[in-house]
Formats: sequence, C-alpha cells, structure tokens
Amino acid sequence: MTYNAVARAHRSCRPRDIVLTLSALALSVCLPAPLLAAEAVVVPFSHDFPESITATSDGALIFSSFAGGHISRAAPGATEASEWIKPGTNGLLSVLGVLADEKSNTLYACSVDASAFGVVVPTGTKPGALKTFDLKTGAPKASYDMPPGTIAGQTPLCNDMVVADDGTVYVTDTLSGRILRLKKGASALETWATDPRWDVKGPQLDGIAILADGNIYANIFEGDGLYRIEVKPDGSAGAITKLDTSRKLYHSDGLRRFGPSSLIMVEGEKVGTLDLIKVSGDTAKIETVQGGFDGPVSLVQVGDVAYVLDDPLRYMLDPELSKKPGPPIRAIPVKLPSALPAIAQEKTLGNFRTHAGFKDIGTVTKITDDHTIGSGTVWGVVFNDAGRGLLNMGTAICPYFSEAVGGELSNNGECTWSDASGDKIFTRWSGKGDMKSGALTGDQTIQGGTGKFAGIEGTAPFKCQALNGDGQFACTTDWSYQMTSMSGSSEPKQ
Repeated sequence: MTYNAVARAHRSCRPRDIVLTLSALALSVCLPAPLLAAEAVVVPFSHDFPESITATSDGALIFSSFAGGHISRAAPGATEASEWIKPGTNGLLSVLGVLADEKSNTLYACSVDASAFGVVVPTGTKPGALKTFDLKTGAPKASYDMPPGTIAGQTPLCNDMVVADDGTVYVTDTLSGRILRLKKGASALETWATDPRWDVKGPQLDGIAILADGNIYANIFEGDGLYRIEVKPDGSAGAITKLDTSRKLYHSDGLRRFGPSSLIMVEGEKVGTLDLIKVSGDTAKIETVQGGFDGPVSLVQVGDVAYVLDDPLRYMLDPELSKKPGPPIRAIPVKLPSALPAIAQEKTLGNFRTHAGFKDIGTVTKITDDHTIGSGTVWGVVFNDAGRGLLNMGTAICPYFSEAVGGELSNNGECTWSDASGDKIFTRWSGKGDMKSGALTGDQTIQGGTGKFAGIEGTAPFKCQALNGDGQFACTTDWSYQMTSMSGSSEPKQ
C-alpha cells in the first residue's frame, strides 16, 4: 500500500473497520497498518481566505470563506477542496465559523457583514446571522439573525459555535462581548452570557467548546484570556472565571475539546502554533504541540490527526499585501497521539443521580401460598436529577428474575440504560424488598457501555417504591463511575 493509499484509507474508513473513538464528535480512525500522516488539503480559490474548518466522521473536510462568501468541501481522501454551497445561498455573506453536527444532520455557519474590515461580498443578505444547512446535501434549512449589537460603532459578529448534548447551540459574538444561545426548537438567538471584561473595542470572544464538566470554555482573539462559563442546572449562565494560564495567549482561535478536561486551539500570526490546554480547576497549562505555521486560524480533529487551517489573513486585510498572491491555503495534518504520549489516556471520575418511572411486564408462578417465582422485563424513562447531563431523558430496559418467600422479595437481573443519543450503559443488579410496603433496595454494578460510555465501570445502588398494584414504581439511582479511554474521546458529561 502506497503512502497516498494509506492516507486515503485513514480518512475514509467505516465503522465496520477497527475504530477508536477519539473526538468530541466521535470521529473515527481506521488502523490498517502502522498509521502514516494524512495529506494536506488545499483550498484552491484565489483570495478566498477560509476562516474555519470542520469535518464529518467519514473524513470529509468543510471550509468557510471570509472573502468568497461560499462553503467548500474536500471529500474523504481528496487533497483539494471544491465549492459546495454557492455564494448567496440562504443569504450567505462572508462566512466565518462552520460546524458539522451529525446528530442533527446540520451544518452551522456564521454569515457576517465584513464590510468594516474592507471585505465586501456582493451576494447575501444583511444583517449577519447563524445559518443552517443540511449536512448531507448542503440545502438551506434555516437562518437566525444576530441580535442588535451592544458596543457603539461595532456590528455583531457571529464567529464560532458549539452544540451541547441537548441540542442547544452556543455562539460567540466577537464584537458585542457576549455568548448567544439558540435552544433546540427556538426561532431566534438570545443573549446567554455577558461580562464587563468582554465589553471592549476590537475582536474579543472567539473559539468556544464544552468539556466533560458541562461548562462552556471560550478564548479571546485580541488580548489574553481563556474563560470558563458555568452552565447552571436550569441552563442559565453562572460564574464566569478567567483561567490562570501558564503563559500568555495571543490571537487565540479555533478552540476544540480534546478529551474530558483538555482543549486544543491555535494561536495566529506572529505565534503560529497548535496548542494543547490542560484544564485543572481554575488553572490551564498551555503546551505547544507544533509550531511553524504562518497564520493558523482554525483546526478540527479527525481521529488522531488535527487538521490546522493555515491561512494568513494579512494577505486579505493588509492593503498592500492584498495586491499580491498569498501562499497556498492548506489544512495541514498534525498527528496527535504520537506527539502527545503523556496524555494517551485520561481517567474520568464522576457521580450523578437519576430518577425513573418503571412499568413491570412479567409473569408470576405460585409454588405455595407464601412462595412465588417470577420473571419479566421492566421498562422505564430516566431523568438526571440535575435536569441535564448523563442519561437525562433516557430509557432503561431491565429483564429480571424474582422470588418471594413469606412476604420477602429477592430479585436480580440486568439493565440497558440508553441516553437520548442512543449510547448505552450496561449494568447487573440484585435487590431485596418487602411485599407489604412495596419498597425495594439493591446494588448495581456497571459492566460497560457503548459510544461515549465505552470503558465505563462503577456502581449504581438503587431504591424503588411501588406506586400501585399495577406494576408501576419509581426508582432513584446513585451512580459512581470511572472511565479510562483514549484522550480526545467523547467522554460523559455531567
């Protein structure tokens, strides 16, 4: 197999092949042999200036266009992008951030009026907006106008976005000092978080990500800052903390999750690095993964590779340089695990509580007047007590066997717990109860899981109470879990 063939196989593997879940988007990497680096992907359009890159799980790369007002795509294995969504489609102006969300089959794109930067796209409609497209076909889906700006002399600027497990979209507004929110099913963006430290002239909030703690993280483009914004149980913004970074940051961009408590991002012109950020409490250790980029503006992880979009925007913004042909615009692959052996594995520990309503469908056989045996399946709906997080709005299916002697009940069985996305936790349990009071308590062992729960283990003791004589009962379960998995995997979120 040639080098090019290996690279194409790496970017176009299917779930039937050996896969390692390595990113927040559950992107997969095929390992047919000792893995070689993937190839760079060129964006060939003259003076196009893509500002953001995203990817789908088959390895396709999707690029925005600051100056061209369109969206391009490189198919899995391709080394050059081609135009996919034409200028003006769905009202596109200049396109900044793009994000592929395969769960909802949606491509999100920030359409902005960049005339203040001297960039005028002749197509499209004002004001700036968050645009959505069908991720498979590129067909328009919806458009959400940016709310009026809050800083005099500056127009709202949709820059980057992240999608939470519940479908909520969070958007950085770089020139209005705020993070916007689009709830699932909502018809308009709303202001979610503001802070006086962001309420300044010039581009501020830029990249945005969500870590396993369920909180929002955002970096600052013009200035030095990495912030954590607490997401409270009711979904509102809580405390906003500027993290104590191990060194100053410059032109931070393209923030992405990399494991449960780590982030990756780029620092732009004059620095030109791909960085790893390890978050611990209120501190963040910054490590350089690779330097030497001319003008990195974004990145995306595909398996064990980070594609760094190297696009020096000075050739667009500088009046003299804009007259000259700039360097080739490329998405440059950087292999992550071999460069980061110390973080190949990360352990996640956590606790949460669920409450559930169950219905028992089973049969009982009478042995004697005070001795019965039975079997069946209980079916239930599950909610996390926090109102969000693990298993919230999920389901449980639990086949069981039971025996009752003299009013005392003992039973055992297994459960499959599924979250809203279909990822599963498998448990084995046993319990004892009192037939008269309808109370049941027991122990439960976590046996493993799928998707984001792969490698999970722990305990989940439970308490149940019968609600009537018709097989309906309510249960609470206290979960304590740990996971050890490859860094960059889609870890559980509390």
